Amino acid sequence: DFENPVVSGELSGSVDLGLLSGMFPSMSEYKLTGDATVSLKGSGSLDSPEKLQYSGTIEIRDASCKWDSLPEPINNLKIEASFDKEMVNLRNAVLTFPSGSLTINTRIEGLAEYIANSDSTLIPSIAVDGTILGMLNLDLLNMYLPKEWAGKIEGYSEFDFQVQGETTDWTNLRPRGTITVSDSRYSDTVLAESIEKFNA
Repeated sequence: DFENPVVSGELSGSVDLGLLSGMFPSMSEYKLTGDATVSLKGSGSLDSPEKLQYSGTIEIRDASCKWDSLPEPINNLKIEASFDKEMVNLRNAVLTFPSGSLTINTRIEGLAEYIANSDSTLIPSIAVDGTILGMLNLDLLNMYLPKEWAGKIEGYSEFDFQVQGETTDWTNLRPRGTITVSDSRYSDTVLAESIEKFNA
């Protein structure tokens, strides 16, 4: 029907993430390397793109990312995700960087609709429900300490957070969980004596 064309099909392939570098000029300097395997299914009328139904999967392995807005580069990035018009399901996303690692499992509702909406003045209604686990070398925090204090912190922290809520009500989007600090030390020019060891 040429007056009301309908499409239905599948698409799969591999994408070089390096091609995305430079595609978002509004962002600060960044560089991506690695490959993504993508599988996509879709069907619907071309006359009503907003009614198109689609679903798919994305798998990224052995990727890396350098971005000026990050305190450290991501040396290894692994992502397994499935998506459709309603939801993005992120499974075992692992980010490894020099000072630690993060593992993220989460469901995100409304993200695709927000990306497709051209009205950037609208407050996005995006629902998040997931967990974030990780380990951090506290040396990373030294760059944020006041230089005039000559402060230094050492040690390790492990954390396990659950994040749930909607972006339309930021007060409810609160992480809940635990943080464990072990074998840590802190010193600066303000304290009379350095803290040789603390655990929490």
